[in-house]
Amino acid sequence: MQIRGMHTLIRDSQTTKHDFVFYADRLIRLVVEHGLGHLPFTEKQVTTPLGLFTLVWIFVSGYVVSPLLGGSLTISILEARD
Repeated sequence: MQIRGMHTLIRDSQTTKHDFVFYADRLIRLVVEHGLGHLPFTEKQVTTPLGLFTLVWIFVSGYVVSPLLGGSLTISILEARD
């Protein structure tokens, strides 16, 4: 139901530019996250420069993504790899 509501909002001619960008970005994040869920990957725990541990997903294609990153940042990382 959430996706149908976002589709309705981004197709409405009365939707403000700010709302359009917000909901379109949210919809794109959901699609990318769902797509990433279908790719084969392995999980690895890495140590950050601050000495903290974080979990990353390493995909067969060579992409490395942290599941803790927020949507837009994750998409930007994936786009930068192309």
